[in-house]
Amino acid sequence: GVARNISVHSLDDYDIDSFCLQPGQSEIDIENDVPLGTLTGDMVLLQDGVISRTGPGFTYMNVYTGNVIAENGNAIEHIITNGHYQGGSTAKGRSQTLTVSCSDGLCDIILGDVLFPDCFVLNG
Repeated sequence: GVARNISVHSLDDYDIDSFCLQPGQSEIDIENDVPLGTLTGDMVLLQDGVISRTGPGFTYMNVYTGNVIAENGNAIEHIITNGHYQGGSTAKGRSQTLTVSCSDGLCDIILGDVLFPDCFVLNG
């Protein structure tokens, strides 16, 4: 799934367009492929380096070694930062990756799920 140009102030309320690879396709073309549907993004920071997508209840840990604390004037502000997060849901037995890339106040988010059930229904 992909979400583009999400304000850093809206990471707790956004949607992700979901895509499925078609037979013979090796990558998604987000400019031309039609999204399968929309997923709830809605991320919250649980603690440094750990985020949750509140819609599905998936929890992710940042495996990127960058800093997840940013200075805001004299105060330290905990924020969701650029990173490669791995996680999922133990209740659903699913594993996902979430890549967050922010610049100039806007973020692109890529959600990867090797076993996305809706794609199996479409492609058999």
